[in-house]
Amino acid sequence: MPKSVRERVLEAQAANPWASGGQLARLLGMTRNQVLGQLHRAGISLARGDGQPLAKPHARVDATGCRFMIDNGDGCRDPNWRWCGKKEQPGSAYCPAHHARCYRRPEPESAAA
Repeated sequence: MPKSVRERVLEAQAANPWASGGQLARLLGMTRNQVLGQLHRAGISLARGDGQPLAKPHARVDATGCRFMIDNGDGCRDPNWRWCGKKEQPGSAYCPAHHARCYRRPEPESAAA
């Protein structure tokens, strides 16, 4: 049985921990975005530049609770980020407050044309 795309990407990354997304893509005959997408879904980041291996697992996402990222405003560079964790709105990955912040209804088109 052939290996899945994710298995191929993870094996290549494990064998080449200092390789960039573009280098892994060329090695596998894929696009850089395909490789980075698979690594992201597996919780692996290639955003290291201090001589350490590029791959670093992220914190696990709990199966329940709001998945809005809480940090000090510095985004993923903040090592102390966490998930909101409040009760999710039905049909959403976010609590009602964060769902409203992330999803906005389109404004009606103006009649002044």
